[in-house]
Amino acid sequence: MVNSKQAKEQVDSFGKKLNSYKGVVARYLKYLIPEYKNLELNEIMDLFEETGNRLQGLDKEFKFNGTAIFDLLFKVKHPTKDEYILINIELQATDNLKYNLESRATHYTSLLIANQYGL
Repeated sequence: MVNSKQAKEQVDSFGKKLNSYKGVVARYLKYLIPEYKNLELNEIMDLFEETGNRLQGLDKEFKFNGTAIFDLLFKVKHPTKDEYILINIELQATDNLKYNLESRATHYTSLLIANQYGL
């Protein structure tokens, strides 16, 4: 029998695995980020920095006034500029969150910026 904690860990693990496939993430980029909307899915998949069918992601744990662990964090080339876009996909097991999602996004973005400056 699987207890509640084990079930949540299995769902979390499956969600991370499913959402790490380039074909899945390419669809997110195409339909959610304007810079990618006019590209074919295979063109978007060619813009990922990583090779293979799945994204392994960047360093996922940051310690700054506590620890933040990112679910899926990776870089993808901008389609028209010589730069990268940092993409963070955070999976939520419930839609009844005990925190404000926008505040969490701001916190995680701040951690990424602080990390770029070596803080």
